[in-house]
Amino acid sequence: MVRCAKDHTIFHTNSVDIIRDYVAPSDLFALVELCFEKAPLNCALDVYSAKPVRKSELLKLFSEEFGLEIEIEEKAHSSPTGTKVAYFSDNFTAEFIIGYEPKVKSIDSIRAETRFLLKYDQ
Repeated sequence: MVRCAKDHTIFHTNSVDIIRDYVAPSDLFALVELCFEKAPLNCALDVYSAKPVRKSELLKLFSEEFGLEIEIEEKAHSSPTGTKVAYFSDNFTAEFIIGYEPKVKSIDSIRAETRFLLKYDQ
């Protein structure tokens, strides 16, 4: 999406409205800091944003704010592991073990990082 917005080319996608989680650098840094503060830890912790985002929300954001042209193809792409709609963790152990509370929603993180990247490339 970012490359298409930058290059002013059409973004081709399908109509499957997947949900993904994109973590802001500040939230990732906060999680790492908490891990160091609570050391020693010996467990796996998932990182997550304040709220995942739907593809339809991202398409609207990129269209309205970055002038992205979108073409939705009816033919869905197949995956060898099957169709998945949700690409995010629902394991919030980090909150209970170390007090991790993400502050930034996925859509706000994508907006900020895209603004930075598009401005940087000009």
